[in-house]
Amino acid sequence: MKDKKILMTFLLFFAIISLISKTETVTTACQNALKLCAVSVIPALFPFFVMTGLMVNTGVVAFLGKLLAPISKVLFKTSGTGAVVFIIGILCGYPTGAKVISDLYLNGKLTKEESERLLAFCNNSGPLFVIGAVGAGMLGNKQSGMLLYCIHALSAVITGVFLSFFAKKKELKVPIDMNVVSLGEAFTQSVESAVKSILNVCGYVVFFACFLSVVSPYIPGVFIKSLFEVTVGAKYIISSGFSKEHILTLLSGTIGFGGFCVYFQVRGAVAKACLSTRCYLFGKTLQMTVSMIIMKIYLFINSDVEAFAPVATVRTAFHISYVMLFAFLLCLVFTLRRLTKKI
Repeated sequence: MKDKKILMTFLLFFAIISLISKTETVTTACQNALKLCAVSVIPALFPFFVMTGLMVNTGVVAFLGKLLAPISKVLFKTSGTGAVVFIIGILCGYPTGAKVISDLYLNGKLTKEESERLLAFCNNSGPLFVIGAVGAGMLGNKQSGMLLYCIHALSAVITGVFLSFFAKKKELKVPIDMNVVSLGEAFTQSVESAVKSILNVCGYVVFFACFLSVVSPYIPGVFIKSLFEVTVGAKYIISSGFSKEHILTLLSGTIGFGGFCVYFQVRGAVAKACLSTRCYLFGKTLQMTVSMIIMKIYLFINSDVEAFAPVATVRTAFHISYVMLFAFLLCLVFTLRRLTKKI
């Protein structure tokens, strides 16, 4: 234990010295990350966080989960609760799937084996991030974003089916019983939760951007750099100068993996439940590989992929970004006022 503290002290001290010695580089990286959050991350994720929160709190997701339970049992060998988790994870974006799994496990709705297996394929990137932030915002091509998301979702399903062969126990069959509140209360809770979640995501994006600005010269290859944080990583790949086919393949991989930034978010989300993340790492590595293979096959069959970044599309995306950023700031003020009143 003492050796670990000494090592941690040395690493943190070294990190501080590195930040001080590269102040200009870190400051620039922080500014660029904040701009990226304002233009791409917040507009793409915030409205979707609110809407999916409404779906969960009003019982819509639970209802859909009951309908999809038979399919979930066949594909993933999970209970109907697993279907709910998959829907939330594929719609809400990182790290909502992990948080829901942790909460359901603590409430006795999932077994430990089932929870750890679900972590591996139910914590995914949301459609508005892939289609909106990466596709329309960074690539300037919404169709490419839709292609990336479809492959991302398909690779998650394939990963879940593969892991179902390793199911060790008969899954616990429990009824899906989620608290349903009034529409007004559901909207308030969804806005507050969305504000907290988006601030958390942006915090990780900014930190890892600063971290990469310091260690980037020592990391070989654009793709390896992209595995640290998916948003900054996507920016690295798109600005690499590679061919559009190579860019789409690498983007499929980094979105499928999610990045070590998301991994630490997942560890934080499941810490209270004491769930292992070893299966999560295996599952995301498998999903990354499957995503890249599917993209390669698609590009081999469809060689006439549309070029990136039409000017009109980029401008439209920026205009939408400013509107959604303004809406987020209004909700942030609303949330802070409510928290102040509670205190």
